[in-house]
Amino acid sequence: MVEPSIVLGIPLMDNDHAVLEAMLARAPETEDTDLADFLARIEAEIRAHFEREEALMQELFLPVFQCHVMQHEMLISKFQNAHRAIAQGDLASLRHFVSETLPVLLLRHMNTADRMTAGIITARPPCD
Repeated sequence: MVEPSIVLGIPLMDNDHAVLEAMLARAPETEDTDLADFLARIEAEIRAHFEREEALMQELFLPVFQCHVMQHEMLISKFQNAHRAIAQGDLASLRHFVSETLPVLLLRHMNTADRMTAGIITARPPCD
């Protein structure tokens, strides 16, 4: 498995991030006719990743859980613009979202909320 651009030291997060980054790297070469399907696949993968990450945070009783979930919800809400672009046949806006906006949003989330969460996880003493 290829490492993500930001390694956090939490296998679940790092593996998922590597998958998402690899998917997003294919966005610029995706044909216009395949962009809507590409968006559906990347959105499904991001939602599944967020579910796995949230389950891990709940399992560990992390104090940042609610704040982190709010960050997930904000990122997911950005897909509304992409869905609107599909409905309007605006391929330029859709391509910009999957090729430019979404990668930046995801990397920003990884470098802030995920980095903080990973730091809390790795700093915790082991449970007996």
